[in-house]
Formats: sequence, structure tokens, C-alpha cells
Amino acid sequence: MKIYYITYTKENIPKCKDGSKTMTRRVIEKIDHYKNIKPGDILVTRKNRFSKVEVDRNVCVKTWTERVQDITTEDIKKEGVQSMAEKLELDHELTGHTNGHRWQFMYLWDSINKDRGYEWKNNPRVRVIEFKQVDK
Repeated sequence: MKIYYITYTKENIPKCKDGSKTMTRRVIEKIDHYKNIKPGDILVTRKNRFSKVEVDRNVCVKTWTERVQDITTEDIKKEGVQSMAEKLELDHELTGHTNGHRWQFMYLWDSINKDRGYEWKNNPRVRVIEFKQVDK
């Protein structure tokens, strides 16, 4: 078991802590900082990469690689993303929006990664890390 340090947006840290976010996708760059993460490894959440303050701890359940656009609705929910209908507490059948989760995830993805050159439309390769809370 190894320990890896990981950061999230300030909106996602509470989702990791309350268990509504149990999956993350990281762009595979020239240096893949996440390629060695294996099930059982500990993911220590920090507010930013320069912080020494530990915010949360999770354990890796499984990991794999894919293209970002291969994400399923189920996995989008594991990413802690709600559709706009869910945010507004609307009935999906009444709104007729079947791709609401995908649109929300696309928006979130680009808000984090577009300026780094990894926008949704380019469909970058990502490492997917599924995790669960460490028993406290």
C-alpha cells in the first residue's frame, strides 16, 4: 500500500468527504503521476498541490484508462455531478432531459481542463480512479 496526494476543486472536496464523489478522472500527460495507483493505495486529499494540510483520506478501489467521452451516466454520478434537473429537484420525466448529467460533466470538465489544452471535444485519454472512504 502506498500513499498518493491528490487535489480537487473546492466544490469537490466536500463531495469526497460525504461520499457523493467516489470517482475521479485525471488526464494522462507525458508524465502520468497516477499510473502506479493500485487498489488498496491511500489517496490523501489536499486543498491544493502546495498545501501540507490533509483534508480527507480515501482508498483506491480500482483504476483504468479510457477516453474522457467514454464516461457513462453512472460514472458521471460517481464523479459527484448532478444534472440541472436534480439540482433544481425537478422530475426528469417531466423535463425530458436525458443527457443532463453528460452536459453538466462536459461543462465541469472544460472549466477545469480547457485552459490546460485538454478540452472535452479533443477527447483526451484519462486515468479513472474509483475510491471509497477510509474507515475512521
